[in-house]
Amino acid sequence: MSTEAKNPDQEPLPELVARLRQELKSMRSAATEPGVLLRWVIAAAAAIEARIDPAAPVVSESQRPALMALQGMNYNVAADCWPGWEVAATENTRPPVDLREGLALARRSCDLVRRLDLGPIREATGQWLIGAYYIALGEIDAAI
Repeated sequence: MSTEAKNPDQEPLPELVARLRQELKSMRSAATEPGVLLRWVIAAAAAIEARIDPAAPVVSESQRPALMALQGMNYNVAADCWPGWEVAATENTRPPVDLREGLALARRSCDLVRRLDLGPIREATGQWLIGAYYIALGEIDAAI
């Protein structure tokens, strides 16, 4: 996340989410290295999730947009960092740690899809990405 002097604990949740979305947009535009993107979104997710009760049976209307944004950030970064998009690569050049972090983001995204009840198409898309990461990791049985 940026080094600006902002305390995420004091920043209102909608402003925190807007700032993080803008930072991510800038990083994606700048073609930031996959490992950096993965670790950035993990930290951003922690900042957002620290403000939301994970055990709440119902997502409040004030927290739903933050979780929707978080689901999108997790999915988009996981999708961006999946090595299958690299047409020129002859072999998987992603470090296993990056693949595991991408898989974790894909899972978190899918969990949020379920929590937010976003429907079977979004869930299937999330499951596809999870399987794609398992294939990239060489774990074919898990992918199936």
